[in-house]
Amino acid sequence: MDLQIQALPVTHTRTTTAHLLN
Repeated sequence: MDLQIQALPVTHTRTTTAHLLN
């Protein structure tokens, strides 16, 4: 999972934020 976060930090952050907001 760390590799995905490092590869797409912005996408991961936005996706996580979207889930938290929703």
